Amino acid sequence: MALFRPAQMKIRYILLCVITIAAALTVAWAQKAKVTRAYADENGAMHVIYDDGREKIIHKQRDTMGVGDVKIARDGQTVGWIVDWPNPDAPNGTPIPGTLVIWRNGKVVRKFAPGPVAFWGWNFWDGGTRVAYELGAMHFSNGNYELRDIAAGRLLARYYCNDWDQQHCDPGEMPDWAKAIPVH
Repeated sequence: MALFRPAQMKIRYILLCVITIAAALTVAWAQKAKVTRAYADENGAMHVIYDDGREKIIHKQRDTMGVGDVKIARDGQTVGWIVDWPNPDAPNGTPIPGTLVIWRNGKVVRKFAPGPVAFWGWNFWDGGTRVAYELGAMHFSNGNYELRDIAAGRLLARYYCNDWDQQHCDPGEMPDWAKAIPVH
């Protein structure tokens, strides 16, 4: 019986080491640094600042005019912003808020670019797993709302409510995700 004791102790020691390392990794993962601030500088670069003092800089995309409407999701890991593009109808005027960028864990995970329309407002939904936005022409909102999954980019829901089209719009029936979009 005494011959097996050192082997059993060695197995217990290895098992204890594995459990300790697994526990340490679990704690480290659970204590992932949170985003405390995100902003665009005067050159159009995004700055993401973590609670541990780290800062990530995402440089301005080529041929864009800047960045705006920056938001941090409730999960403390996801940041989003609108990229402004030059407006061909107003070369020195108002840019087109044309791309919604979603950033998480050090990289851009999704871009939503609806084409020839502009973002009138947007917000995170479900703690940062989804995004809701309103689309419309440059000069007015036409009440097209969309809810999309960030991970897959797929459309989850669509809602239409235009203030000038009372026949197709009942603001009382507007879904909560659409109501959460700030009006600009």
